[in-house]
Amino acid sequence: MSDESPSEAKVPLTEQEGASPIPGCIIVLVTLLVFGGLAVLYIGVGYWMNSKLDDITAPQPVEVNVSTPSQSQIDSVYQKLAQLKQASEEQAMVRIAFTAEDLNTLLAHEPLLDDLKGKAFVEEINEHGIQTQVSQQLRSLPMRPDRFLNATISFVPVVLLRSLVFEIHDVHVPGKEVPQGFIEGYSKQDFFKLDANNEQLKPILQQLRRAYIEGDHVIIETGRDEVKN
Repeated sequence: MSDESPSEAKVPLTEQEGASPIPGCIIVLVTLLVFGGLAVLYIGVGYWMNSKLDDITAPQPVEVNVSTPSQSQIDSVYQKLAQLKQASEEQAMVRIAFTAEDLNTLLAHEPLLDDLKGKAFVEEINEHGIQTQVSQQLRSLPMRPDRFLNATISFVPVVLLRSLVFEIHDVHVPGKEVPQGFIEGYSKQDFFKLDANNEQLKPILQQLRRAYIEGDHVIIETGRDEVKN
């Protein structure tokens, strides 16, 4: 368990005085872990161009909820991040469960997630994955400079031998039929992964054992031995 008190844990890890790069990396890692599917969705759309794109996007964004967490909720999620930090440093085994409330607290409170504030909201976590409402502008689309994907996406994290990848299982646009080919295209692309050879992330990734959905929680486990080349 972390030695940090609740009052210390509430401070964003990127702002802690005298902090090493590891806390910031943990924040980035968790951010990518739970919202990595958004990055895949954001990048991948540019590779799927046909007449149906306009049918499942809109010219304007929609309003997305923003959580208003209590101080106890903020303290709780930062304590969990501190536990991950400590476990990675000590190469120890730990199992941390994140709820939808935790993820929305990070979206509302963590400065590193400011770009997603008001653009993503976790509706629930269930057996199908992390159900996240998004309103994202699609970029790099020729002749389509102002298109927004207003949808609920379902994605799950997967730890592989030397990386962390994300699998999108579903994209739901209200009142529209999203082509199965569009959804399947994401599940087959390797747009988004974390490389264990990255010097900053390497110590953390080499300690990630599993990342998965269990009930209504995202579970992150550490305690994996370093992979020898």
